[in-house]
Amino acid sequence: MQAEGCYKSAIVGHNGVTWAHTGGFRIREEEVAHVLEILKEDDMHELQSGFNVAGKPFAFIRGEFNYDDDYELTWFVGRHKRRGKLSEGVLIIVTERTVIFGVHNAAFTSKCFGNALLKTSRMAQGMVQKGF
Repeated sequence: MQAEGCYKSAIVGHNGVTWAHTGGFRIREEEVAHVLEILKEDDMHELQSGFNVAGKPFAFIRGEFNYDDDYELTWFVGRHKRRGKLSEGVLIIVTERTVIFGVHNAAFTSKCFGNALLKTSRMAQGMVQKGF
């Protein structure tokens, strides 16, 4: 389940139930609900104020938001909020029924991010094709 470059990952249903995860990496139900509510309300201000993943605060960096019915994926990334230090980041992809989380280390390069996004997106697209 882990994408290249991500050392923690989870697939969680929109209802907050964990489908799969790497050991010890648990996404809270309210964290999933918050992410989905932000996207549902199209509230970029709320997203930019930050969000939590597995109990850690993250700052929004960038993303691509698709609200049409052509099965394009919505994804965004963030960095853990730590003053003065490069910190781990998170990649979040939302499908029709799941939210996929992948956490990468602080030294993640743009090339590594591109690979992780590509591989995670392919997995997500496969899930979408199967109705997830």
